[in-house]
Amino acid sequence: MAINDLRLIESRYSMPYPYNDHPHDKQQREKDIFDIVKTVSEKNALRNETSPQPKAFHWIVDDDPLRANPSNDITGDSKILQRYVLAVIYFLMDGDDWFCG
Repeated sequence: MAINDLRLIESRYSMPYPYNDHPHDKQQREKDIFDIVKTVSEKNALRNETSPQPKAFHWIVDDDPLRANPSNDITGDSKILQRYVLAVIYFLMDGDDWFCG
């Protein structure tokens, strides 16, 4: 499956995000997601930029194509937690260095 196919599938399950590009809205979204992921990660791990937890957190906030909405019943907290945990594993296992061969 191509990356574009995955983006199409994910776009069907993501809801319009209520935040816009205003810095305050980005900060609020970041806080909302932080409040969710800190339920499964210690705050110290999230603040240690060399650990996989902040990398996963920043991926969810900045790069995740799903753009799951913390206040949405369909994608909500559980979807963010699922994707966060998988992203932690990805960064823990040096996923950036994986290759298909």
